[in-house]
Amino acid sequence: MTYRKDTLPAIAGLVRGFNKRLGEKKYLLGLWYEEYGEDLKDLSETVLDLLWRLEYNKDAKRENLDSPFVKMSWSWAFPQCSIIYPFNQDEILGQYATPLWGRGANNVPRLPDDHAVERPWLNYMYTEASPTGLTMAGRLWETRLLPTKIYFSIKNTEDREYCYHLGAMSYNVLQERALCRPVQATQIRVEPPNEEKASGTTFDKMPLIAFYPDDLKTVCAGPIFCFPMAKFRHVPSKQDLDEKIIFVALIVEAVGHLATTEGYNPDLTSKPLSELVFRRLGLAYTVDGGWTNEHNKMVVKLPIMSVRIV
Repeated sequence: MTYRKDTLPAIAGLVRGFNKRLGEKKYLLGLWYEEYGEDLKDLSETVLDLLWRLEYNKDAKRENLDSPFVKMSWSWAFPQCSIIYPFNQDEILGQYATPLWGRGANNVPRLPDDHAVERPWLNYMYTEASPTGLTMAGRLWETRLLPTKIYFSIKNTEDREYCYHLGAMSYNVLQERALCRPVQATQIRVEPPNEEKASGTTFDKMPLIAFYPDDLKTVCAGPIFCFPMAKFRHVPSKQDLDEKIIFVALIVEAVGHLATTEGYNPDLTSKPLSELVFRRLGLAYTVDGGWTNEHNKMVVKLPIMSVRIV
């Protein structure tokens, strides 16, 4: 599509046609929308639709990319370059979050930069791209993003996983194939919760959770959190490689909080998590697998809350 502002209107006709066959499901700005309760027991297609990431081709690194026309950070139509769904061929084992609602003005918190601006509900759900929030039930832990050097080889991974590690097929990979030496890359690691924040548990042996940003030029100002979404089983195409259990999360930044009678306080660190409003920063997952039942038990001990993403 020539202009990104035409993305959602351009697929509107296709969506309407599919929706007649699907029994008139709910549709919200590019994804099929399902609402569930806070017990997290039901598998939601909406959660899987949120697990996209940049393809990191040359367009992602252009300096002259336009500002996003679709303003919702959670939408696949938000980035101004190609995206991929890394887990569309993997088996879904479970999820840590479910959608609660994606409706309009009453449910979308006002942020400090638009405190007096009303956000009306979408008049036409297939084409309108008015800013609206997506509220999820799930767990959060505060984190940091740390650069980490990693080594890997074609002997113990797959071609597509090079793209997971490096963001794009690079000269290093071609050199490794020719010279049979491990590739070194600097990956952004998501810091696990510490003992106090994980209710007395420890993540000392937790596998590396790699972060893939949605915007290569984003500057973060607020507190950063890890929002677990789902886990998958990946069966490698090479017969001599073991299957991998992959943990997947969204990385979000606190950008505001719910408006109260006391007004807006810019100090977000003083607010409880349940009152914060977030924007999506990118996708994170354990590229090399290594996610175990023990790690799973630690995550589900974190309290469930409403997570508002705009």
